[in-house]
Amino acid sequence: QLRRRSVYSGQGHQQPYMVFEASPFGGDPLYIFRKEEAILIVNNMDKLLSLLNEDVDGLLLPSRYSRHYCSEYDLAEGVAIVTAKGCRYFTDSRYIEAAQGHIMGFQVSEMNRDNSYEKLLNKAIEDFGVTKLGYEERYLTVAEYTAYKERLHAQLIPMNQAIHQFRAVKEP
Repeated sequence: QLRRRSVYSGQGHQQPYMVFEASPFGGDPLYIFRKEEAILIVNNMDKLLSLLNEDVDGLLLPSRYSRHYCSEYDLAEGVAIVTAKGCRYFTDSRYIEAAQGHIMGFQVSEMNRDNSYEKLLNKAIEDFGVTKLGYEERYLTVAEYTAYKERLHAQLIPMNQAIHQFRAVKEP
């Protein structure tokens, strides 16, 4: 469902831009119209989803930078998984309220003693049918990588460079 709202650019333009937004959980692009022009804005989630193919069917985002880029909200602690079938964001009790209130496009869950990151990730891997999981190898310690390799029910594929290529280019 598209929502329509007027947005003034603040640049002294008389006519507002008409913004048609899809539901934040739909992953559809945002269109902005002004004087019969349409500008397609591809959101950061869509950019990361474009990396999914026959080589990987999910992305593990342990770095704060990639989680912030994808969710457009910065939390110091957490792990996210992005797939074509759904996205989940896991964080601990210190950040759960902020995550639930601000992170759109993800199902947010709390990590705790009973629900470790590995357990939550395996549940998401199972729910979304992930077999090959791309990950940011530069943002995992050897201990974290070893634990994930042994405990996650998906093959880990290094994808740091591909994941970070989008953040390397600033957009207007």
